[in-house]
Amino acid sequence: MVYSLWAHEKDNSDLDSNFIKKCIPVVRESLRFLDVIFFIPITKAAPIKIVEDDLRDTDEEFITEIDNIFKGIERQYLEGQKASPFLPNEECPAIVEVFGNREQRLHMMRQYIDAEGDLLGENSSSILGEEVLDMEQILRDQQREMNKEKAQAEELMRQIQNTKNRR
Repeated sequence: MVYSLWAHEKDNSDLDSNFIKKCIPVVRESLRFLDVIFFIPITKAAPIKIVEDDLRDTDEEFITEIDNIFKGIERQYLEGQKASPFLPNEECPAIVEVFGNREQRLHMMRQYIDAEGDLLGENSSSILGEEVLDMEQILRDQQREMNKEKAQAEELMRQIQNTKNRR
């Protein structure tokens, strides 16, 4: 869906609004059958080198635009906006950001799924389950608070700078 949204916004795409409107409920319903979505965001803290390997796109602008769409959908999910047109209101899969080098990302994913790709549950040796979901919620809450504090600090710095400029 993300790639269709991106293509729809481009002038050279043959995807029209009707196609997008028809896809949204199909995608939303199909997401009910997923347990987890692993998302590898573009970050400054854990950059991933773009390598020409004929397996994936290497256009940085395209990659950034796709990343921004994913992040927008993830943001709706994390902020609990039940009105998201892309994600089901109930039975929504967890969205887990993974980062680091390839081995680190695989290690993070193994904390959630077994070798067959099945979600690890309460009966497994993993510490996942409700405790991890609770920890993820705590981390999301902390991130929101940090973002608020950062915005407040930036606003204060702007006010100080404006005061200095008036003198």
